[in-house]
Amino acid sequence: MRRCSSPEVGSYVLELAGVIMGVAVFIVGAADITRIFQARSAVRAAVNDGARCIFPTDAACAKRTQRGVSSWSPSFDVWVWGAGYEVPQESFVVSARWQQEPVYEVPVLKDEIAGVTLEQQPFQYRPYSMRYPVSAHTTYLMQTRYLPVVVGGRPLAPQFADPFTNKISRPSATYGLGTVSGSTTKGGASALKNAYGDAFKIGSVSFSVRDAWPTMEGDAAQIEQLPAQIASSLPCFFGVQQQSPVGGTLNWSAGTPQECRYRIRSTGSSTVIDRGALKVPMMFRVEGDSRGTVEDAVGKVMMALSWQSRSAGGGRVELGGRAIGYWGSGNFIPRGLAEDDINPGLRSQYADYGRELSLYYELPLLPVDASVTLDFYLVSFNNRRVAWNGGKLELWLPQYRFVHEQKECGYASDSTICSQPPAYAPVHYLSLTDGAPFSAETIGADTCSIDEDPSAEGDLSAMLARVRGEALRGGNARPYAFKLKVPANRSICAPRLSHQSCAAQLPEYYEGCGTRISLDEIASRCGLRGASTKAIEYTTRALSRSTKRVRGCSDAPLPQCAVSNARKVESALYSGAGVCEVSAISTVPQMVIGPLDATTCQDREGEIEDLYRSREKIPVGVPISLIRLPASSRFSAEPPVNSCVPYRAAGGRSGEMICGRGLSKAAAERCCAASEGRCRKQRVDPPSDPEADNSRNEILSAAQQRVVEAVQAGYPPARHQSVCGEGEVDCLEVATVLEDDESKAVVSAKVHVPLMVLRPFAKNWTTVAHSTTRELERS
Repeated sequence: MRRCSSPEVGSYVLELAGVIMGVAVFIVGAADITRIFQARSAVRAAVNDGARCIFPTDAACAKRTQRGVSSWSPSFDVWVWGAGYEVPQESFVVSARWQQEPVYEVPVLKDEIAGVTLEQQPFQYRPYSMRYPVSAHTTYLMQTRYLPVVVGGRPLAPQFADPFTNKISRPSATYGLGTVSGSTTKGGASALKNAYGDAFKIGSVSFSVRDAWPTMEGDAAQIEQLPAQIASSLPCFFGVQQQSPVGGTLNWSAGTPQECRYRIRSTGSSTVIDRGALKVPMMFRVEGDSRGTVEDAVGKVMMALSWQSRSAGGGRVELGGRAIGYWGSGNFIPRGLAEDDINPGLRSQYADYGRELSLYYELPLLPVDASVTLDFYLVSFNNRRVAWNGGKLELWLPQYRFVHEQKECGYASDSTICSQPPAYAPVHYLSLTDGAPFSAETIGADTCSIDEDPSAEGDLSAMLARVRGEALRGGNARPYAFKLKVPANRSICAPRLSHQSCAAQLPEYYEGCGTRISLDEIASRCGLRGASTKAIEYTTRALSRSTKRVRGCSDAPLPQCAVSNARKVESALYSGAGVCEVSAISTVPQMVIGPLDATTCQDREGEIEDLYRSREKIPVGVPISLIRLPASSRFSAEPPVNSCVPYRAAGGRSGEMICGRGLSKAAAERCCAASEGRCRKQRVDPPSDPEADNSRNEILSAAQQRVVEAVQAGYPPARHQSVCGEGEVDCLEVATVLEDDESKAVVSAKVHVPLMVLRPFAKNWTTVAHSTTRELERS
């Protein structure tokens, strides 16, 4: 008998499967709800239980301290003020001091010179020849390392070698880019217009190019010490390259700084000399990856180079970028690499990067003291997430060091002669040795003459110093002979004596104080000129006698030698600042007048001076010292009646008065309310109580530990941590703090409960929390 399948059987199986799945979902969902209620009950009970530790009644908590948590109420000092007017006031300090000084009558005498005995010494000259300390110099900049060339590898991971030795070229420096990474969805089709803004920046790395000339500071100091014609030369890349056993050299005196360029064939390239400072090229490559970029995302990571230098300022240049996509390479084509730097057999591999090579093969030349920062930026072209993670930065720099060779050639009358210059390198300069003494040698016998020779040198040391300075500044150090005026030797040039009359007047002098004037002054007054003529004796005769009145203090002091011939004739008022010990000093008490309301209608200073002079009976000729004290103001409830007294409406804290000290908060509020809000309160905290602070901390710590233990007893999966991070399931966070001037304690707890079936309707976890507040009891 043939059996046939029935469609009802299949329908029944489907319905049974649906019922089973629904029951399973209900059971698992019920488990989520049960877990939430279990955690919520445990947290609420634990918080209420832990709050009991705030009072020292619970045995488990109170055993840790003998005192409970005490609270205190702050007190306040209150000041109030009223509305009214501010009236400016001024005060003055007045004083006076004077002296009664004696006046003397002193005889004054006057003489004149009658005759002078002269001695004339002939001038003596010695012939000399100039001798120069000559040296030869060789100065050049030695290049010990070169920018590399590409000899292998792939465009995004090339292999570099030294262009002269063909050995592998290691980077001058390598820097990690672990801190340079990021991801973004920002951008869009027009993102490249603002791609170098801070909104797209993902990090930076800083480095120095000091390795290009590591001995720069010492070399610069040596260059500064060279003679002027040597130190004025500057290093220059443009010139004939020389070879030596220690590396290639570049003649640093060839060409001019304006012709010196890094890429000679590039007319727009930078010069290597800027404001007297050496600038160097560099080459670098950047490695990275695009992990974290989604499949359909398209974006670009870009670089910008900025630098700052004390010698040549700073600058910034944008260096393009690298297009990235899902699983694409994050490496950059090297910057500073030209097509000529690539092995001809490898250049076809770089066809896809021709535009980058042409744009960035010539980087800006950087000063050797520059600090450089390389910034990275990331944009998305289609608003899908792109990511870039930095790997490392490899940097290549040339390296130089300064070489200065000097050969001392001895002394010669011609500064252009050097018998043995350095033999292994071209000599660029012959110069006068800086630091060596110049000299001169005698070439004949001394000569004597009554008439002075104006062309002769007067001082050998000064002449040698002058010639040395001119020579080192680039002057003409020519061979020449000269005459030097030397001190006369009586055995070689005998002096001649003569007598001459004179009627020159001598200075007046007080009787008893006449002195013999110097012979040099006698020669000058009698018109005797010439360094070889001097007076050796003179005679005088009296001309006149008179008297002079001299005040004891305000005039020049009377010499002691004239006191015996002077007589006192009267006394005079002396009000000078100095003190004279022969005068009688008179002083009156200092007086402070004021404060007085300021007035615009009268001369207050004159009024105060007259008041002080009349009250203290001060003589008319004595000046009054008047000092105005800093201005102040008084508070007035009504405006002044006198229209000459200025005033203005007073606000703020004018007329401030104490309302009360140590008031309670309610009393302070009542005091302020009575003044319609014109008040100022200052909170006064009681002194700290270390014992109470320690007790308070112990009680709060005990309450927190009680909550942790109670939650874990009611909800065992709970794990206590100081802070729960986002998504940490079963994480328990507990806090006990004081609030409201430490008069209340707040106990709180929360736990993250994991979810299973309810995840599509929420997160993979939910938080249950509870807190309670307790008033602190006073001790």
